[in-house]
Amino acid sequence: MAAQAAMQRPKLVVVDTNILIHRAANSAPANNLLLRLVRMGFTTVVTPTVVQELAYGADHAATVELKGLFMLALSDMIQWGVQPFNLKPVGNGICEIVANVIADRGLLPEHEKNDACILIESSFTAAAMLITWDNHLLRADNAALNEVLKSFDLHPVQIVRPELILEK
Repeated sequence: MAAQAAMQRPKLVVVDTNILIHRAANSAPANNLLLRLVRMGFTTVVTPTVVQELAYGADHAATVELKGLFMLALSDMIQWGVQPFNLKPVGNGICEIVANVIADRGLLPEHEKNDACILIESSFTAAAMLITWDNHLLRADNAALNEVLKSFDLHPVQIVRPELILEK
């Protein structure tokens, strides 16, 4: 029985870019969220698109202060207990296809393709949830998004506002 428990996959949760930027800004809710996830037994990960958004922001953010927050998030995420999750190349390729279906169905705006990719990549991790402050994701029809994921044999993902975790 113990060997079976040891072989079980860790409970994964994906955090969105905005969580890491708030953590870099030393936001109490973001700090508390990451600590709470550890206490709840989750392994916290970020997807390749989150890492790409952080790298892009470090180079292109509107202000020097914001660039610094993106750079801090990139450099310190592992120290905060957040691990990058790498996808096999086939996973990266299907993100584009599924993101187009999500946009075609009007579930997320077409210009929010990164949000769709973060959701799809979260599905590839088999994460229990994607935690975000992004209103496009939070307002989207989670059941309809999961139907699209299911149609591609992908794992369902619950999109969760951080406050839901903090209230527990």
